[in-house]
Amino acid sequence: MKTYFLHIALLLLALPATKISALNSISQPTTNPSEVISEQVNFASYQWMHNSINESKFGDPGPRMTVFAGNDTTVCLTSNSIPVHGYATDYYYISWMSTGDGFFDNHISLQTTYTPGEDDIALGRVVLYLVAINNTPIYTRMVDSVEITIVPAPQCFAGLEDTVCKGQTFQLQGEAFYYSNLVWLSAGDGTFDDNSQPAPVYTPGAGDCLNGEVSLLLVASPTAPCTLPHISSMNLVIYDSPEVWAGSDTLLCEGVYTSTAATATNYQWLLWQTSGDGTFDDPSALNPVYYPGSDDMTGNEIFLVLQAFPYEPCFFIATDTIALQVMPRPWVSVGADQTICAGDVVVCSGQAQNYQQIHWVTYGGGGTFAEPNALTTTYTPGSYEIATGLCFLVLVAAPHYPCILSESDWMELKIYKNPTVELPQEIISVTDTVHLSGLMQHYQSCQWHTSGDGTFGDVANPSTVYYAGHNDIEQRLVVLSLVAMPLSPCQITVADTVAVSFEYPRVLVNQMADRTLTGGEILNMEFEVESLVSGQYHWYRNGVWQQNISGSEYLIPQVSAIDAGVYYCIFSNPYFSISSDTAHVNVLEMATQTLSIPAGWSAISSCVIPPFAEIFTVLDPIIRKIIVIYNDSGLFFPHTTKNDIDHWTTHTGYYIKTTESCTLTLHGYQQFPAPAVSVKPGWSLLPVNSLQQVSIAALVGCHQEITAIKEVAGTKMYWPEKAINTLQNLQPGKAYEIFNSASYEVRLNFQGCK
Repeated sequence: MKTYFLHIALLLLALPATKISALNSISQPTTNPSEVISEQVNFASYQWMHNSINESKFGDPGPRMTVFAGNDTTVCLTSNSIPVHGYATDYYYISWMSTGDGFFDNHISLQTTYTPGEDDIALGRVVLYLVAINNTPIYTRMVDSVEITIVPAPQCFAGLEDTVCKGQTFQLQGEAFYYSNLVWLSAGDGTFDDNSQPAPVYTPGAGDCLNGEVSLLLVASPTAPCTLPHISSMNLVIYDSPEVWAGSDTLLCEGVYTSTAATATNYQWLLWQTSGDGTFDDPSALNPVYYPGSDDMTGNEIFLVLQAFPYEPCFFIATDTIALQVMPRPWVSVGADQTICAGDVVVCSGQAQNYQQIHWVTYGGGGTFAEPNALTTTYTPGSYEIATGLCFLVLVAAPHYPCILSESDWMELKIYKNPTVELPQEIISVTDTVHLSGLMQHYQSCQWHTSGDGTFGDVANPSTVYYAGHNDIEQRLVVLSLVAMPLSPCQITVADTVAVSFEYPRVLVNQMADRTLTGGEILNMEFEVESLVSGQYHWYRNGVWQQNISGSEYLIPQVSAIDAGVYYCIFSNPYFSISSDTAHVNVLEMATQTLSIPAGWSAISSCVIPPFAEIFTVLDPIIRKIIVIYNDSGLFFPHTTKNDIDHWTTHTGYYIKTTESCTLTLHGYQQFPAPAVSVKPGWSLLPVNSLQQVSIAALVGCHQEITAIKEVAGTKMYWPEKAINTLQNLQPGKAYEIFNSASYEVRLNFQGCK
């Protein structure tokens, strides 16, 4: 610690003018500690003159200024900031300075804190200077320094999770820095060859092997002045060699073999193999499905082998085998599906192998077979399948031993009926494009015809579009017909007609632009539709029908806040309805808001928009009391050149620190409806966009993504997951910290959940 003293007498009249000028040139505080020290050396030669002149001319100069920056000290790296306690007497002004890249909480206070920068931490030390100045009875400057040594906290890393085979040892690969001593600890019953080294060898105990894993901890003790050790852990998994049983030998009727009895333990992965030509659905599953190949289904034995592969570093592969014998089952075929016309007879020709008995049956029908136990026979449909148009003819083959399941094949029998066509009696169209949809059944193809001069989008589709011609529009009427051709072998053709009348509207006026008005201005909107058939205009504000407005014009001579909202109009008659564009109307009302700001840290916001929103203009009444103000947009130190915030806004809140409590009154406009606020994922600052207190339940009750809201400089909070809501309401003029648990922005509407 070094102390420097400079004292210049006011009566240095005998000094040359050049020296007096030099003294005046450094009479103000410097901003660099090295410059301050240099000044002390330059003026040391004048100390004797001050003493002799002052004492001889004026006697005792009175109390003399003293400065003490504190004793040199050593701190642990885990500290976020370093308390600084200076001492000074008989001074006019004091200031702290640093040789490093950190910053002081308050550089003009004797009792403050210093937050080291990255260079301070990397260097391991920093020197702080306390400069004191006094102008009475003469200009005097004194400097004292304190050196702070920064000691890193201990660090260690036990390693990532790893594995070892039962009966083997494990080489640990730990790392540690800035420690006084190390020790490895085991949560099990194993042992270390040297538990004081970063990378010892660990031998698992019997209990470790029984549990299948063990947690190992590496503890690094600190070096003074650090007091807390650093602890790291890793999990060691202990594997045993695999054991496997494939199951019992099996006699199988032709089909798939599903393994259900196989067991295996202590394996990393499994593999099934076969001596035949079949396949497994998943050869790595414990109990897979085996699909025998054609060579397997001869009645001869094949072998299925199950292998269990161990976890590394174990290497023993366990194997077991079962014998499988597959017997063939019946095969049957009835041929292709058939389609007949109502009243026809079906000829059935089946084929079968490996069967004991065959039999024809029908599903979905009530007809009869001529010879139900012969491969070739005829079937006469009944009235039920003729009505439904569909049934299924099935040939069933019973198996030989040991198979017990019969095999069957079926064919679909379709029975077509004459076609039907149905069109609406009349269509009223509001445009020259008519959408048509005919109801048709049992038809092969269709075709549209017109009595007018229009065209069809697809003349062969029951659902199509008709484009009216000039004559159709002039006549306001056209007759359309749809003709249906039957499915083969049916031969009857049918048709139906529909009369189309044309009624089409036209929008004449659609003045529904979005707008922002000042209270007292005129709100005028208009929506007018031309139609042959008269209708009604229904105006809506915020989805509510305005029953007192019935015409095509909506006029409010003097708009106010209650008129803000979303407007649209719907014109309707018996044949159509048309909606206007949607107009978003915002209203600005003159308003004044006073923010009460306590001393120290707090958070503020406003819903009043100042006409001059530059940050210096808005904060000018309290600028001398502000230490710092910031938000997500930037940082503003009023007493420095640091300013990232250009304008005051209402869509964000501000953190603020003041030297004393104060009030800030904002005059301007309040917007109705209040703009929604976007809340980004994670923690952010929520402004209160209202002059009245806002219920938290009404604001975020429908947003499950909002999981917490709390005061910035208080203890009240909203935490629904823990059934905590001591906050209840958000107060105007304040801002609150809010947490969005979603990965996307959430928009909060101060009119309530919508």
